Amino acid sequence: MSMLSVRSFAGPALAAALVAPLATAEDQERYLDLRAGIGSSPAPSITEKVKGTGGSDHYRWDGVKSHGSQFDVSATKMCMHEWGGLGGSLHLTGASYDITPDAVVRSDGTVFSTGGLDLHYRSIGPQIAYGYGYATSRDPQDLAIYLEIMPFLGGGGSQGETSGANSGGSVVRRSGWGYYYEYGIRAGAYLTERSFIVGVTGYYAGGGGRVIIDMPGGGKSRLFMEREGFGLGVEAGWRF
Repeated sequence: MSMLSVRSFAGPALAAALVAPLATAEDQERYLDLRAGIGSSPAPSITEKVKGTGGSDHYRWDGVKSHGSQFDVSATKMCMHEWGGLGGSLHLTGASYDITPDAVVRSDGTVFSTGGLDLHYRSIGPQIAYGYGYATSRDPQDLAIYLEIMPFLGGGGSQGETSGANSGGSVVRRSGWGYYYEYGIRAGAYLTERSFIVGVTGYYAGGGGRVIIDMPGGGKSRLFMEREGFGLGVEAGWRF
Protein backbone atom coordinates (compact mmCIF):
# COMPACT_ATOMS: atom_id res chain seq x y z
CA MET A 1 0.00 0.00 0.00
CA SER A 2 1.44 3.39 -1.01
CA MET A 3 1.96 6.25 1.44
CA LEU A 4 -0.75 8.20 -0.40
CA SER A 5 -3.33 5.42 0.04
CA VAL A 6 -2.40 5.08 3.72
CA ARG A 7 -3.00 8.78 4.23
CA SER A 8 -6.27 8.66 2.33
CA PHE A 9 -7.51 5.87 4.64
CA ALA A 10 -6.05 7.09 7.93
CA GLY A 11 -7.38 10.63 7.63
CA PRO A 12 -11.10 9.75 7.45
CA ALA A 13 -10.65 6.92 10.01
CA LEU A 14 -9.05 9.30 12.52
CA ALA A 15 -11.77 11.88 11.95
CA ALA A 16 -14.48 9.25 12.46
CA ALA A 17 -12.84 8.09 15.69
CA LEU A 18 -12.78 11.66 17.00
CA VAL A 19 -16.36 12.42 15.98
CA ALA A 20 -17.93 9.13 17.20
CA PRO A 21 -17.84 9.95 20.95
CA LEU A 22 -19.36 13.34 20.23
CA ALA A 23 -22.14 11.74 18.20
CA THR A 24 -22.78 9.26 20.99
CA ALA A 25 -22.93 12.06 23.55
CA GLU A 26 -25.36 14.05 21.40
CA ASP A 27 -27.52 10.95 20.90
CA GLN A 28 -28.26 10.52 24.61
CA GLU A 29 -30.74 12.20 26.93
CA ARG A 30 -30.42 12.22 30.71
CA TYR A 31 -33.55 12.11 32.85
CA LEU A 32 -34.14 12.59 36.53
CA ASP A 33 -37.51 11.29 37.78
CA LEU A 34 -38.88 12.20 41.20
CA ARG A 35 -41.79 9.85 41.99
CA ALA A 36 -44.08 8.84 44.83
CA GLY A 37 -46.25 5.74 44.97
CA ILE A 38 -48.49 3.51 47.05
CA GLY A 39 -49.36 -0.14 46.70
CA SER A 40 -49.59 -3.58 48.22
CA SER A 41 -46.69 -5.52 49.68
CA PRO A 42 -46.35 -9.25 50.45
CA ALA A 43 -46.61 -9.77 54.20
CA PRO A 44 -44.06 -11.85 56.07
CA SER A 45 -44.68 -15.30 57.48
CA ILE A 46 -43.89 -15.49 61.20
CA THR A 47 -42.14 -17.93 63.48
CA GLU A 48 -41.76 -17.01 67.14
CA LYS A 49 -39.45 -18.01 69.94
CA VAL A 50 -40.72 -17.10 73.41
CA LYS A 51 -38.25 -17.25 76.28
CA GLY A 52 -39.35 -16.77 79.88
CA THR A 53 -38.60 -17.92 83.40
CA GLY A 54 -40.17 -21.31 82.67
CA GLY A 55 -38.08 -22.04 79.58
CA SER A 56 -38.56 -21.40 75.88
CA ASP A 57 -41.04 -22.49 73.21
CA HIS A 58 -41.22 -22.18 69.43
CA TYR A 59 -44.40 -21.28 67.56
CA ARG A 60 -45.62 -21.01 63.98
CA TRP A 61 -48.24 -18.38 63.20
CA ASP A 62 -51.07 -19.49 60.90
CA GLY A 63 -53.60 -17.38 59.03
CA VAL A 64 -51.58 -14.16 58.69
CA LYS A 65 -52.93 -11.81 56.00
CA SER A 66 -51.07 -12.17 52.72
CA HIS A 67 -50.49 -8.46 51.97
CA GLY A 68 -50.00 -5.11 53.63
CA SER A 69 -49.72 -1.53 52.38
CA GLN A 70 -46.57 0.21 51.18
CA PHE A 71 -45.46 3.74 50.26
CA ASP A 72 -42.43 4.63 48.19
CA VAL A 73 -40.64 7.86 47.24
CA SER A 74 -37.78 7.67 44.78
CA ALA A 75 -35.28 9.50 42.58
CA THR A 76 -34.36 7.75 39.32
CA LYS A 77 -31.56 8.82 36.97
CA MET A 78 -31.51 7.38 33.43
CA CYS A 79 -29.25 7.90 30.42
CA MET A 80 -31.44 7.21 27.35
CA HIS A 81 -30.54 6.38 23.74
CA GLU A 82 -32.70 5.29 20.83
CA TRP A 83 -32.36 1.68 22.03
CA GLY A 84 -33.22 2.62 25.61
CA GLY A 85 -30.81 3.15 28.44
CA LEU A 86 -29.41 2.21 31.82
CA GLY A 87 -29.73 3.95 35.14
CA GLY A 88 -30.24 3.65 38.86
CA SER A 89 -32.65 4.75 41.53
CA LEU A 90 -32.69 5.43 45.25
CA HIS A 91 -35.90 4.72 47.18
CA LEU A 92 -37.24 5.31 50.64
CA THR A 93 -39.79 2.56 51.29
CA GLY A 94 -42.13 2.05 54.21
CA ALA A 95 -44.68 -0.70 54.82
CA SER A 96 -47.34 -1.61 57.37
CA TYR A 97 -48.88 -5.04 57.96
CA ASP A 98 -51.57 -6.50 60.17
CA ILE A 99 -49.95 -9.85 60.95
CA THR A 100 -52.43 -10.98 63.61
CA PRO A 101 -52.67 -14.78 63.23
CA ASP A 102 -55.82 -16.88 63.24
CA ALA A 103 -53.99 -19.47 65.35
CA VAL A 104 -50.58 -20.15 66.88
CA VAL A 105 -49.08 -23.65 66.61
CA ARG A 106 -46.44 -24.74 69.13
CA SER A 107 -43.55 -26.93 68.03
CA ASP A 108 -45.22 -30.01 69.59
CA GLY A 109 -48.31 -29.46 67.41
CA THR A 110 -50.57 -27.89 70.05
CA VAL A 111 -52.82 -25.21 68.51
CA PHE A 112 -53.67 -22.07 70.51
CA SER A 113 -56.33 -19.46 69.88
CA THR A 114 -54.95 -15.93 69.67
CA GLY A 115 -57.39 -14.89 72.43
CA GLY A 116 -57.81 -11.28 71.32
CA LEU A 117 -54.13 -10.80 70.49
CA ASP A 118 -53.31 -8.44 67.65
CA LEU A 119 -49.95 -7.67 66.13
CA HIS A 120 -48.86 -4.98 63.69
CA TYR A 121 -45.53 -4.89 61.91
CA ARG A 122 -43.96 -1.83 60.25
CA SER A 123 -40.74 -1.29 58.36
CA ILE A 124 -38.92 1.64 56.78
CA GLY A 125 -35.59 1.90 55.02
CA PRO A 126 -33.64 2.73 51.86
CA GLN A 127 -33.56 0.70 48.69
CA ILE A 128 -31.19 0.89 45.72
CA ALA A 129 -31.91 -0.36 42.20
CA TYR A 130 -30.20 -0.48 38.81
CA GLY A 131 -31.62 -1.54 35.48
CA TYR A 132 -32.99 -0.76 32.01
CA GLY A 133 -35.53 1.71 30.66
CA TYR A 134 -37.05 2.37 27.24
CA ALA A 135 -39.13 5.32 26.03
CA THR A 136 -41.03 5.67 22.74
CA SER A 137 -39.94 9.33 22.76
CA ARG A 138 -36.96 10.81 24.56
CA ASP A 139 -38.50 14.28 24.70
CA PRO A 140 -40.14 14.64 28.15
CA GLN A 141 -42.70 17.03 26.63
CA ASP A 142 -44.05 14.38 24.23
CA LEU A 143 -46.82 11.91 25.03
CA ALA A 144 -44.84 8.68 25.31
CA ILE A 145 -44.79 5.22 26.82
CA TYR A 146 -41.92 4.52 29.20
CA LEU A 147 -40.99 1.00 30.37
CA GLU A 148 -38.58 0.16 33.16
CA ILE A 149 -37.20 -2.96 34.87
CA MET A 150 -34.77 -2.89 37.81
CA PRO A 151 -33.45 -5.42 40.33
CA PHE A 152 -33.21 -3.94 43.83
CA LEU A 153 -31.72 -4.42 47.31
CA GLY A 154 -32.87 -2.79 50.52
CA GLY A 155 -33.12 -2.95 54.27
CA GLY A 156 -33.66 -0.93 57.40
CA GLY A 157 -35.50 -0.81 60.69
CA SER A 158 -38.69 -2.57 61.72
CA GLN A 159 -41.15 -2.43 64.60
CA GLY A 160 -43.60 -4.93 66.01
CA GLU A 161 -46.48 -3.83 68.25
CA THR A 162 -48.80 -6.25 70.02
CA SER A 163 -51.70 -6.08 72.45
CA GLY A 164 -53.55 -8.70 74.47
CA ALA A 165 -55.13 -9.39 77.83
CA ASN A 166 -52.97 -10.34 80.80
CA SER A 167 -53.95 -12.79 83.55
CA GLY A 168 -55.93 -10.04 85.29
CA GLY A 169 -58.01 -9.27 82.22
CA SER A 170 -56.37 -5.89 81.50
CA VAL A 171 -55.24 -4.98 78.00
CA VAL A 172 -51.45 -4.83 77.74
CA ARG A 173 -49.55 -3.28 74.81
CA ARG A 174 -45.95 -4.05 74.03
CA SER A 175 -43.67 -3.06 71.16
CA GLY A 176 -40.17 -3.89 70.04
CA TRP A 177 -37.64 -3.03 67.36
CA GLY A 178 -35.54 -4.95 64.89
CA TYR A 179 -34.27 -5.03 61.33
CA TYR A 180 -35.27 -6.27 57.89
CA TYR A 181 -33.65 -6.88 54.52
CA GLU A 182 -35.17 -7.37 51.08
CA TYR A 183 -34.27 -8.08 47.48
CA GLY A 184 -36.21 -8.47 44.27
CA ILE A 185 -37.04 -7.02 40.88
CA ARG A 186 -39.47 -4.26 39.94
CA ALA A 187 -41.06 -3.49 36.55
CA GLY A 188 -43.13 -0.46 35.61
CA ALA A 189 -45.17 0.87 32.68
CA TYR A 190 -45.69 4.63 32.54
CA LEU A 191 -47.14 7.45 30.44
CA THR A 192 -45.15 10.66 30.19
CA GLU A 193 -46.25 14.05 28.85
CA ARG A 194 -45.12 17.62 29.58
CA SER A 195 -42.64 16.18 32.10
CA PHE A 196 -45.42 14.50 34.10
CA ILE A 197 -45.07 10.73 34.62
CA VAL A 198 -47.69 8.30 35.92
CA GLY A 199 -47.89 4.52 35.80
CA VAL A 200 -48.28 1.13 37.41
CA THR A 201 -45.63 -1.09 38.95
CA GLY A 202 -45.37 -4.76 39.75
CA TYR A 203 -42.61 -6.45 41.68
CA TYR A 204 -41.36 -9.61 43.30
CA ALA A 205 -39.79 -9.24 46.76
CA GLY A 206 -38.08 -11.67 49.10
CA GLY A 207 -36.27 -11.17 52.37
CA GLY A 208 -36.47 -11.50 56.11
CA GLY A 209 -35.84 -9.88 59.47
CA ARG A 210 -36.27 -10.07 63.22
CA VAL A 211 -38.08 -8.13 65.97
CA ILE A 212 -37.67 -8.59 69.74
CA ILE A 213 -40.56 -7.65 72.05
CA ASP A 214 -40.26 -7.55 75.85
CA MET A 215 -43.28 -9.28 77.34
CA PRO A 216 -44.97 -8.95 80.78
CA GLY A 217 -43.24 -10.97 83.49
CA GLY A 218 -39.75 -10.53 82.05
CA GLY A 219 -40.12 -12.79 79.01
CA LYS A 220 -38.98 -12.01 75.48
CA SER A 221 -40.73 -12.74 72.19
CA ARG A 222 -38.43 -13.05 69.20
CA LEU A 223 -40.32 -12.80 65.91
CA PHE A 224 -38.53 -14.11 62.82
CA MET A 225 -39.88 -12.82 59.50
CA GLU A 226 -39.62 -14.49 56.11
CA ARG A 227 -41.10 -12.58 53.20
CA GLU A 228 -41.65 -13.68 49.61
CA GLY A 229 -44.30 -12.73 47.06
CA PHE A 230 -45.61 -10.22 44.54
CA GLY A 231 -46.91 -6.69 44.97
CA LEU A 232 -48.61 -4.04 42.82
CA GLY A 233 -48.65 -0.26 43.00
CA VAL A 234 -49.21 3.07 41.28
CA GLU A 235 -46.70 5.90 40.94
CA ALA A 236 -46.72 9.51 39.79
CA GLY A 237 -44.09 12.20 39.60
CA TRP A 238 -42.11 14.66 37.55
CA ARG A 239 -39.41 14.14 34.94
CA PHE A 240 -36.61 16.69 34.71
